Amino acid sequence: MKWEETFTWNGKSLPYNRIPYNNTAERSIEIPIVLNFLSTNGKVEDKLLEVGNVLCNYEN
Repeated sequence: MKWEETFTWNGKSLPYNRIPYNNTAERSIEIPIVLNFLSTNGKVEDKLLEVGNVLCNYEN
């Protein structure tokens, strides 16, 4: 069985998270969805409260 490299979220194709750090089943889709949300809805000067500090492990 071949694994898909992307999934569809709200009509947009996003890549699965394949970073091995704490990559549970949920994180494989949570991280791409959140990063997509931030890249399309936020401005650099916007402030964001991230409870848990998860994204620092996935975003450079």
